[in-house]
Amino acid sequence: MIKLVVIDLDGTLLNEEKRIPLENMTALKRALQQGIHLSISTGRSYVSGREFAENLSVSVPTSYQNGAVILNHEKKPPEVLRKVLLGNEIATRIVESAKRHGLTATVFRDSFSLPDMLMDRVPDSPYSDYYAKNEFRIRLVDDIREHLNSSGIIEISLEGEESRIITSLSELDLDDSQVTVVKNNEIENHAFYEFLGPGVGKDYALRFLADHLGISLSEVGFIGDNFNDLEAMQVAGLSIAMNNAPDEIKAVVDFVTKSSNDESGVAEAIDLIMAGG
Repeated sequence: MIKLVVIDLDGTLLNEEKRIPLENMTALKRALQQGIHLSISTGRSYVSGREFAENLSVSVPTSYQNGAVILNHEKKPPEVLRKVLLGNEIATRIVESAKRHGLTATVFRDSFSLPDMLMDRVPDSPYSDYYAKNEFRIRLVDDIREHLNSSGIIEISLEGEESRIITSLSELDLDDSQVTVVKNNEIENHAFYEFLGPGVGKDYALRFLADHLGISLSEVGFIGDNFNDLEAMQVAGLSIAMNNAPDEIKAVVDFVTKSSNDESGVAEAIDLIMAGG
């Protein structure tokens, strides 16, 4: 029996207008009334994702930035239960490699204050909408490398042609004990990769939440849609992907909804879970 359902935000709980459809909200309330715990696990930072956690009034801690930050929203201000930083030396190597391979690097600092994104240029790319929507979070600097010795680096993202990112990864030859690499998204031949501290990922966040509630992973359901959800889907007792998920994600989950995130696919997934999977 599923006792905890963890849900991704973008492409899953949220529609393309970045809102929670009424049908999804109604389904979540039914799940809560049935005694199922709910939580959010997102690649978003706290400043970008907190409104959804607060609006849903989730009682279980919320995972941000792919599990690098886990917060208890029942405390005011939210209590930090887990925060994993990226080492300065690794951060410097990643940014230097990005420069050599023509990739756009973004440094995400402490996500509790703005601006929390450092860039030395905003590229014209398939991710232009993402940068435009997060303009209020971005601080442009002359040389991003001059800001890597400060404490509190949560993440570095690399964006650009995926073949260039793969080349950079091969050159860096990173060790799992120092860094976690997460493929977040791809558009055409471009991709968005995230580099976080060691032991980070939505799968680690899932284990943390299960331990917090004193339940096993077999009693956890995960609903998602994209590459950064993959590891969590593989360890959850029940995994459900949105119809809009890439084929690579659909291939590894237990169920795929008939509805997309724009068609309240989460409501369909919740109904499936409450029916016993």
